[in-house]
Amino acid sequence: MQRIDLARRMLTVSTLAWALVPGRSASAQDSLPDESDARLVHSEDTEPRVPVAFEGLVLEPNGAPAEGAVVVSSAGGRAVTDWNGHYRLEAQVSPDAESVRITAAGCGNGNPLATKSVGLSALSGLVRLDPLWLALGSTCQPSWLPTFGRLPGIGGSVLSLTVYDDGSGPALYAGGYFGNAGGVPASGLARWDGSSWTGVGGGVSGLVRAMTVYDDGRGPALYVGGFFRTAGGVPANNIARWNGSSWQSLGGGTNGEVLALKVYDDGRGPALYVGGQFTIPTLCIAR
Repeated sequence: MQRIDLARRMLTVSTLAWALVPGRSASAQDSLPDESDARLVHSEDTEPRVPVAFEGLVLEPNGAPAEGAVVVSSAGGRAVTDWNGHYRLEAQVSPDAESVRITAAGCGNGNPLATKSVGLSALSGLVRLDPLWLALGSTCQPSWLPTFGRLPGIGGSVLSLTVYDDGSGPALYAGGYFGNAGGVPASGLARWDGSSWTGVGGGVSGLVRAMTVYDDGRGPALYVGGFFRTAGGVPANNIARWNGSSWQSLGGGTNGEVLALKVYDDGRGPALYVGGQFTIPTLCIAR
């Protein structure tokens, strides 16, 4: 339950932090993008970095150890405190950086936070910090948490986010129109495990606009919809199923772009509903 809660907190932060950039839409299958289109936007992080570990304690306002607090840094990296409030956060810091900001977010009511700037005039492999004392959110200035590690981040537009457990634990999935995530090849779909990005089964040949988790009787799986011809090399017209290890198509798919996916029980049991700009199998919405 704690891991699921952490994943949900990651999704909440990411929903605020990522700007959803509208992409083009189309309804004709013959105008689908080429395999290479989703890889047009690409960036490389060529700046040298120095590995640094930050270690310390996070304490509740009453001085008790803050178990389960999420600790991040402005240079990337993420850690969760143990039962004793201890954390060890690893980051990649620019050699020219003069300071790094460390932020801790507690689990209690009131959004307890703690943040401090750490000077790096004498940069070393391990930096031991004084305890971070959590305070209620009302006493802190709002700020963005650098949750997703070092640059370059996502190399394009993020259009959809969801949490899915492929058997190795809950993770955040980002879909959109991009060719890389954190410098790792990821065509339209990427997985964030809390510390690093990975591609998902070869991705899709276009863009992902919608995602949801649905169990069709074979176990929960990640369903993605958008504007593509293949998923991981498997023919799949605009909608596909990822079970954590392989892709499957959904019948003949649709003949136009899928814009929304939702699971709904109308009394006959949960079913997957698909909306978008298509006429096959039905006009604009299908079950």
